[in-house]
Amino acid sequence: MRSGFMPSRMACWRSLDSSTPPATIFLMSSGTGCYIEDEGAGAKARTYFCLCYGSVELIPSAAPQERESYTTTHHDKPMYIHNDMKMPKMMAPAEVINHSDDELKLLESLVGRWPPFYGQGGPRY
Repeated sequence: MRSGFMPSRMACWRSLDSSTPPATIFLMSSGTGCYIEDEGAGAKARTYFCLCYGSVELIPSAAPQERESYTTTHHDKPMYIHNDMKMPKMMAPAEVINHSDDELKLLESLVGRWPPFYGQGGPRY
């Protein structure tokens, strides 16, 4: 298991536990924050991905034709990305898990910024 932060123009951290990534994830814009967590290995591997804010293109390794591009502003579309060809769809909706708004605020503060949802009201995670 390892984790990390990319202090350039985006804030992402990742918890890795598998040798075969179930997806390719392209962060499409500056000012993007995301949380990624890998589980399992091989055909049973899955990745939890929350685009906390920003734009992304997700491409499931097991089904690249299911590629999806989208933009969020505040944890709007967390996903599980599966690597099991027996699943009807490789990407499935998920809940917000294992990360919080406070962590995003901390990460952004390290580079002198606030997340775009800061001070906007709405739900807290």
